[in-house]
Amino acid sequence: MWKIIFIVELLVNACIAFTGFYIISKIIHSTRFSSYAVKSLIIGLATGLLGVVLMFKGIQVNDSLRMDLRHLPLVLLAFYGNRFPLVIATLIIAGSRFLFGVTPQAFIAFIAIIAISTGMIWIHRQLLNQPFRQNLALNVWALLMITFAVLINLGFNDASLRLLLATWTIGLAVGVLSSMLTLDFQTLNRQVELYKQSSELDHLTGLYNRRVWDSRTAG
Repeated sequence: MWKIIFIVELLVNACIAFTGFYIISKIIHSTRFSSYAVKSLIIGLATGLLGVVLMFKGIQVNDSLRMDLRHLPLVLLAFYGNRFPLVIATLIIAGSRFLFGVTPQAFIAFIAIIAISTGMIWIHRQLLNQPFRQNLALNVWALLMITFAVLINLGFNDASLRLLLATWTIGLAVGVLSSMLTLDFQTLNRQVELYKQSSELDHLTGLYNRRVWDSRTAG
């Protein structure tokens, strides 16, 4: 029975993650915000909320173990290089772990999330021009930190190994799919921007054409 629950919860969590990625990516690429600070705050809050939702939903690995994908929203922000929103989202996701109780396990989880985001900033800088490798490295780094946290909290035993096996399998699978979605979305937005620029510029002079003049002087 729990295997059916596992599949259903996996699909639900994947849908939540993909939908959240799409919405947050739309906000990141939006040009409707007059203030960078406001835009960054909204992105950070939205990403943090997505991480909390993924944490509370979780995935039932077996009758006694659960895992979650709270780290995936942080991968998205790190990939885009949005550091201020990443800090906000990190604090929200890390701090929300204490909603389950102020325990040593919660402190370990808190530190793990901080370590994940800190390492992601360095990875983004090192692999800036290699988007797929960067996304893969971001996911692997997050899973490594989660591994350390699980081993510290649960110890090296059969239960922790089963949990880690599920975490790595599901985390990498959903992480890679999420990365591909992010890359496709980024490519699409880049193409739209190129088409927009092409439609507004005169190809001979490089100046704005009459269409731009009419749109900006209308009314």
